[in-house]
Amino acid sequence: MIGGSFALSLKRKGLVDEVVGYGRSRERLEAAQHLGVIDRFSRELTEAVAGADLIFLAAPIEASKTLLKALASLVGPEVIITDAGSVKQEIIAAARQSLEEGFPMFIPGHPIAGKEKSGVTAADGTLFVDHRVVLTPVEETNRDATQRVRRLWEIAGADVVEMDAVEHDRLLAMTSHLPHAVAFALVALLGEQQNAEEFFPLAAGGFYDLTRIASSDPVMWRDIFLNNREP
Repeated sequence: MIGGSFALSLKRKGLVDEVVGYGRSRERLEAAQHLGVIDRFSRELTEAVAGADLIFLAAPIEASKTLLKALASLVGPEVIITDAGSVKQEIIAAARQSLEEGFPMFIPGHPIAGKEKSGVTAADGTLFVDHRVVLTPVEETNRDATQRVRRLWEIAGADVVEMDAVEHDRLLAMTSHLPHAVAFALVALLGEQQNAEEFFPLAAGGFYDLTRIASSDPVMWRDIFLNNREP
């Protein structure tokens, strides 16, 4: 959903010549092409990134780490790579280890926007309007590349700020990750009760406000929790 929304926004602004999608599911890639989110797709990473100027990683954190390892031998050090992960320290460490001389062109990012729904069918070209996007460049990060990524987000309508990765992860743990953990835990607890069906007729707005986010992508949130826990 995040990657599709980013692509839609830039396509509608006329800023990209071609968007190439990559993923494991042919069905999802075909849906993205049908919806106009991407122009074409490939399930072979080598083909998907050939000739790319910018690579946007919109996958769960562990999948993004795997992609970074593969990309190291597929793209030159001049190609900008950025991501949308909710945890920054771990992805920065993975990029530094995997990309080596290409690491300065890795721009860590986190758009603080979204919905409970996931997948390309939830893509929205206006999703980032008036929402915060955090970039967490480090000392080695190429400033020109950072400014290019910042400008793309600003054109998408976002309010872009730069922040230290450690501070980002600390703040997001309290404002986003912990609330999601509570919601998942509450839903799991109720589901384990023998008389679970008796709870829901008595549930009011507060319950649904709290547990609404428990319908979020479980793989994505598993990776967030594991990558932003105390050592």
